[in-house]
Amino acid sequence: MTAEVTEPPSRVLNAIAQAAAELTDAGEAAVVAARGDEIVVVAVAGARAERTVGQRLTTGDDALSFALAGGQSLSVGSSTCVPCLGADGVLGALALRGGPAAGSFGVEATRTATLLAAIAAAHLEEGGGYRASARTPSELGAELAELAASDTSRYDAIASALETLLAGG
Repeated sequence: MTAEVTEPPSRVLNAIAQAAAELTDAGEAAVVAARGDEIVVVAVAGARAERTVGQRLTTGDDALSFALAGGQSLSVGSSTCVPCLGADGVLGALALRGGPAAGSFGVEATRTATLLAAIAAAHLEEGGGYRASARTPSELGAELAELAASDTSRYDAIASALETLLAGG
């Protein structure tokens, strides 16, 4: 976890990391990209963020490695990792650390992270030269509609974050 790479940061991925940190009360939210055998931090946000953009991470026996290898979300203690799934497999992950005061992330935080990870996956896939995304816009729209019906305050927060992303700010 020592080497760093230099790439221009993505405004979209930075906004996703920021929204994830704010909406889930995470001390750190990081978007990582899996590039061959490398795991690279491409965006990070949060009041207690320790990782840096460009930092290369190593695989190990942790939630991030599980999400990247297995393509499934995993919560362990105060960490939750959600894979960014593309048409050809796992492109990266959205990793949350330093959970809320209760110590771990709940179901709603994981649902929020899953929606944001899907948006990050589409962006990672586009940047990687791919065209298809893991979920179609109508599938993401259906998930957002379900969230709007079940939890309007969380939906409003996600909608606001998406508006910011689309406005380029």
